[in-house]
Amino acid sequence: MRKCGVRRRKDCLWLGVFFLTMFIFLVLPFGQAFGLVIDDFEGDMNFSLSSVGTTSQSYSGANVIGGTRVGSLNYLSGQNTLRASTTPLGAFNAYTFSEDSGVNGTGTISWSAGTPYDLTDGGSQSSFLFQWVMNDHPLAVTFRVTSGGAHADYVFNLNGTTPIQNLGVPFSSFSGVDMTSVTQLQILIPEGLPGVGNENDFSIGPITTEGGEPPPPPVPTFSEWGLIILALILVGTGVWFFGRRRNNMMGA
Repeated sequence: MRKCGVRRRKDCLWLGVFFLTMFIFLVLPFGQAFGLVIDDFEGDMNFSLSSVGTTSQSYSGANVIGGTRVGSLNYLSGQNTLRASTTPLGAFNAYTFSEDSGVNGTGTISWSAGTPYDLTDGGSQSSFLFQWVMNDHPLAVTFRVTSGGAHADYVFNLNGTTPIQNLGVPFSSFSGVDMTSVTQLQILIPEGLPGVGNENDFSIGPITTEGGEPPPPPVPTFSEWGLIILALILVGTGVWFFGRRRNNMMGA
């Protein structure tokens, strides 16, 4: 077998780099830990109340943890409309809670699981990520995590002017709750603060989790597509390399 000579050393070096790069992309798994989707707020929800009472609406979808999101409204007082809906908000979707003038009410968004779910995803996830939380008046909105008979809260202290964006909340903030056995998540929207008034327009965008280090990867193996792509690369590289060699020989 002919070894790389001085004239062909550069060609052999580039071929080695090329095949090493293909091996990394096609065989070795990436070490990124992808977040779990709690809710991307897709799916049509639109419901309202115009008098004292309660109502709710549910949505089932693939990108909702536990499979189902339930929104509820509690109309406390007033003469206009209290409503909730899922709507586009810039580049993403959001759940909105809106009070007409003079209306006083509360709202809840709930995600429940018949079988407890592991939000750590085997240890790869370590915090919640909230892409957007906003209200047009100062308001303290609660995010509650429940595991069995225990729950813990995180409070968004909204100032009424600046949205909270891309906020990471570590799982460690929810003391006393087993994040590997979560049975319910809730957003609790309260009445307006005293002296501030009602007419709240609250919105919350996609909720996901963020990861730390992923669990150890399995032994690298080729997928079927990896084998097909590698075969095409080998054929193409062989045609290019030997064609170049023949041209060099003819030009010698």
